[in-house]
Amino acid sequence: LLAAAEPEALGMVYPREGVTRVTRGDVLRVRFNRPMVRASQVGRPLAAMPFPLEPVAGRGAVAGTASWTSRSTLTFVPAPAAFDANAEARLRIPDDMTSLEGEPLYDDEMERLVVLDGRPRIVRNDSRASAGEPLALYFSSLPSPTELGSQLLVYEAGGGSRTIPFEVRNHPRPSDERDDGDALFRVDIVPRRPLEPGSRIGVAIAPAYTSWGGEMPGFYGFTVAPRPRFAGLGCTVSEYGTAGCAYTESPGEIIDIRFTGVSNQYLIDVPGFGDITVRYKQNFWGNDSGITALALMPYVNIPTYTEVSDEAWSGGLIVPLSITLTDRLSLGLMIQGDLVPDSDTSGYDLEWLHSATLGISLTDNLSLYLELVGIAGQDADHQALFDTGLTFAVTENLILDAGVRIGMNRPAPDFGVFTGMSIRF
Repeated sequence: LLAAAEPEALGMVYPREGVTRVTRGDVLRVRFNRPMVRASQVGRPLAAMPFPLEPVAGRGAVAGTASWTSRSTLTFVPAPAAFDANAEARLRIPDDMTSLEGEPLYDDEMERLVVLDGRPRIVRNDSRASAGEPLALYFSSLPSPTELGSQLLVYEAGGGSRTIPFEVRNHPRPSDERDDGDALFRVDIVPRRPLEPGSRIGVAIAPAYTSWGGEMPGFYGFTVAPRPRFAGLGCTVSEYGTAGCAYTESPGEIIDIRFTGVSNQYLIDVPGFGDITVRYKQNFWGNDSGITALALMPYVNIPTYTEVSDEAWSGGLIVPLSITLTDRLSLGLMIQGDLVPDSDTSGYDLEWLHSATLGISLTDNLSLYLELVGIAGQDADHQALFDTGLTFAVTENLILDAGVRIGMNRPAPDFGVFTGMSIRF
């Protein structure tokens, strides 16, 4: 098979003529149509690159390590510093290069350039931004605002589809980390005209900054949310978010302060009536007896269209399984599928939730529970959470509950408090 590619003479199969791009963290593979080394030499590091990469501008060969990863393929790993200057290098094969059988290399007179591309790669974006705030993009390393600005297009995703003038600013600090611990660097896209609350904004970025490369640009969507409005509460806005709030009115008004896992900023919400969730539970067995019980619980969220509403219908199906372990211990397992609104596509995404709960009866009416929860979705990172709380049986058919929720990984919300009520008809 090796000889079939070029039966008449030893030749280089890859790279081909022209430019070969090697991105940061990738390797360069040079492949021939004949065996070049014995099998015993495969996998052993070489003392030097048999045919050095010669920079087009500058002195000295590109630093790195090389080894034969098969009898006909040489793999070169450039040193990390080689990517810093986005250098171009020529791949030249020595005239005395021969195959394992002593065949000389056929000179195809092709010019082969290798570009060591160290450009920052876009990793993700914050899909929701408050009116008046910048649009956030996150990169693997810090880009140049001037160079990046020439590779972006910002436009209205609906309505008039007009382009939006903007400027690019590097955020003062890395604001997040990936699961592998590497820092992400935030870049702010600052529109030069106000964006209306509720509008959808698209950002297109040139292929050179995408992780997949190729010829197609990357597209990222944003939804502009209204800024919080409240009387008597003055907050200064800095480059790190909202801070320095002072309530100047009479006591008695309830102000809800919550965390957001996306931006790690404090948001202050006006009070309001949230969306309504309606559930129906159908037991299949173990309603009042037996050591196991199984049920189906379809539900629907009805939007109230207030300032604290998601302003979208959603729903799903819950399948809970209960197992009695002892008189005071019980185990609950649950899987849940949800259809949740996607603001980027104006459609719906499928989201899954699974949980395991240990219940402990403290008294006849009062119980404690410990729960592990996992959430995964089509366009969202996996979230791991820990819940604990108390349930109180007012009657056989009415149960009140309250608890706290703690995020166990970075995508999960940091902390939450919740209450509930269950009624059996």
